[in-house]
Amino acid sequence: MSRILAIGGTDSSGGAGLMRDVATAMQFGMTSATVVTAVTAQSSEGVYATHFIPADIIISQIKAVFADGRPDAIKIGMLGCEAAVIAVSDSLTGITIPIVLDPVLRSTSGSSLLSDRGVNMMKRHLLPLATIVTPNLIEAALLTANSEHQTVDVIQAQAAKIKSAGANAVLIKGGHGQGNDCTDHLFEQTLHYVFTVIRKSGSRRGTGCTLATAIACGLAQGNELPKACQMAQRFVAQWIAAV
Repeated sequence: MSRILAIGGTDSSGGAGLMRDVATAMQFGMTSATVVTAVTAQSSEGVYATHFIPADIIISQIKAVFADGRPDAIKIGMLGCEAAVIAVSDSLTGITIPIVLDPVLRSTSGSSLLSDRGVNMMKRHLLPLATIVTPNLIEAALLTANSEHQTVDVIQAQAAKIKSAGANAVLIKGGHGQGNDCTDHLFEQTLHYVFTVIRKSGSRRGTGCTLATAIACGLAQGNELPKACQMAQRFVAQWIAAV
């Protein structure tokens, strides 16, 4: 049975973070190993408190996971602080497993989850390790100091800037956009793929976690990146519709 490694924070409400990663992997018929970077106290209303896990404990967790065998893919979510960014990047340097980086920079309620310095360190140390980076419109703007507005020209410029930092591919998600359709844009090498589903009326927390983990599962199962992204988008749409 395939196994993924999910690196990220816990969510006391169960709506996002590692809880969503494990639940998503189970729906793909996969097992999960987890590395905790932060413990959060949060609800649908906001984040009340955060405890960052010391860097040496993060490193030890990653070593312990690999001691039981290499996972088939890695998903990175909330890191929370600069020390975690460095601990994770140092631990994964040289690893040839597919890595899906979900740059968790703000909570759904708008709380900042990584400092500006942490964002810069992520760009410098983690983007070059990523098989794919999956920012939403707000995160893409924060990573590139660009507009949040979803126009093709802006999205292409954002993707080019993220790829110039070393990322192999970028999926800019359209969930925070407007209109009847939700459109995700995948930029891989010189290719631009557009994936569209009908925007669902329901709402759920943890959509970014779910999508990135679903992509990791698709890659772990041997799918090419475009197929893994399209399958993940449809999976999330069905999950939201089930509310």
